[in-house]
Amino acid sequence: MDFSTESLKVLDQLLDDARGFYAEMSGEQQRKIIEGAGAYIFEVARKNVGGTYYWYQKLDQPVLVTGQPKFEAAILTFKQVRQRLENGKDDSIPVYFESYLEGVRQHRSAIVI
Repeated sequence: MDFSTESLKVLDQLLDDARGFYAEMSGEQQRKIIEGAGAYIFEVARKNVGGTYYWYQKLDQPVLVTGQPKFEAAILTFKQVRQRLENGKDDSIPVYFESYLEGVRQHRSAIVI
């Protein structure tokens, strides 16, 4: 895992493997997986396109904002990781991340949740 966008495919596979026993985990174990995987996605974004971390009070979680002051492309990762663990490949991490990158490339202000 090298913080490249390609490494998100590895993370996605790891989450797919964890999905098999996610429902059996304690709430604390689930939280640790969600926060750990979410933090990794944040760092992939920051290392590849930059940005600043903020605390998003409304959802009680971190947010990474890229593009300031020209535009604000924000990414929130915890919900996406949870959905990936609960729903499977329909909530692919690489596809999710690509939608964030597309907004950054287009200098579009948006929040990718």
